[in-house]
Amino acid sequence: MAQAARYTCRPALDRLQRQGDNSRRRGKRDRHGSAGDHPAVCEGGGDHSRGDILQSNNNWTAGWAANLRIEVFPAASGSSSFDYYTGSAVQTITSSLAGGTLTIKFGDLGTDGKLEVYCSGSSGVTRNGVTLTSGTDFTYDAAKKLLTVSYSGATTIAIAGTGSIF
Repeated sequence: MAQAARYTCRPALDRLQRQGDNSRRRGKRDRHGSAGDHPAVCEGGGDHSRGDILQSNNNWTAGWAANLRIEVFPAASGSSSFDYYTGSAVQTITSSLAGGTLTIKFGDLGTDGKLEVYCSGSSGVTRNGVTLTSGTDFTYDAAKKLLTVSYSGATTIAIAGTGSIF
């Protein structure tokens, strides 16, 4: 059970496990693994939060700092949301894809980090209304179809000219 602590949103984990159980009942291969595994396949519209947000007794890592990584798998259309518990409040992370622009929005999550967005590319990225520079402010790995951008505090990311990988 200790491995499941990697996931910061228990309802999302429970949902993934139920989907895996349903897949097995329908005779399909279990795509989601066990509670301690990261899903091998994610449905469009899925979001996962992972990271190192509690130092606890980790005194051996020099310069340790909390960090959060949010993986976003946008659906082909429409929007999805994910509730993240900060330790003191629930913040809703939303993503919506419309007209070739993916918008991801959330309040202050209490920990800085990065978004990893699995998408079909981009013609431009903004963070809180400011245009970002590729290679400096964000990266896109075409082979992995992975756009990575950092965030701090309440954030709105808009990725123009993109689409779902599903």
